[in-house]
Amino acid sequence: MGLRGISGETAAAIPDAVRIVLDTLDADDTFTLVEQRLGVTRLPAPLREVIAERTGGHPLFSEELAISLRDSGIIVVENGECRLTASPSELANLAIPETVQGVVTSRIDRMSPAAQMLIKIASVVGARFNENLLLQIHPTEKDSRILHEAMVELEQRSFVVLEGPGEGSYVFKHMAIRDVAYEALSHAQRRRLHREVAVSLEAMAQAGSVRDAPLLGHHWLQAAGDGSDDEEALRRAEEHLTEAGRIALQQGAFAEGETFLRDALSCFDRLPD
Repeated sequence: MGLRGISGETAAAIPDAVRIVLDTLDADDTFTLVEQRLGVTRLPAPLREVIAERTGGHPLFSEELAISLRDSGIIVVENGECRLTASPSELANLAIPETVQGVVTSRIDRMSPAAQMLIKIASVVGARFNENLLLQIHPTEKDSRILHEAMVELEQRSFVVLEGPGEGSYVFKHMAIRDVAYEALSHAQRRRLHREVAVSLEAMAQAGSVRDAPLLGHHWLQAAGDGSDDEEALRRAEEHLTEAGRIALQQGAFAEGETFLRDALSCFDRLPD
């Protein structure tokens, strides 16, 4: 049984449960993490000072800041060595976003328009996504070659990671990256794309793929949005969420089952009949 919907207190009461506190890193561990991420033996002292001062030991922030500086040409990585193209004073006075979300946004903004669009579309699918599905739901681009080039750019920029060679399946490097890309879409764009994802997944299920009721319920519910009069989306969300709730209860995942069924009931209450 998964832990979705279970409170921290309930999880802690599970026999043999281990509580792990994820804290910030100290300076040495931060520098080691960034050096490994960039593939270098040692960071220049001025860069160490900036990373320590600006990120406070936040692991993802430290990584994203270093990659952002590399992508913008402030630092150059060659043969395992890292060198600055700016003076220490220029580096210290750089206008750097104060949050990891700001750094990720600035990195996305420096990509090609095709890659920017693709990462936003992928964010609607979820943490994991398939290149073929993106091609099906892309609102404008239907050329698989162009889409693949944009996907390669996302991979090279360390936004996504290829899960299986030759399978076209990817995963976001971190959920914070996915969240930033998702928030860049308007509510109307999200609803439209969630609908396209749901329709494509249902078609795949009819063609023989495994039907994923929780996933379908999620996408149809998001397609309906808040206060929507989209009756079709609400009915399909109710159908899939009810199925997901029934399956969860049969498997003993009572917290998940309750969540699915509450969402299904909320869809039912919003329907005109």
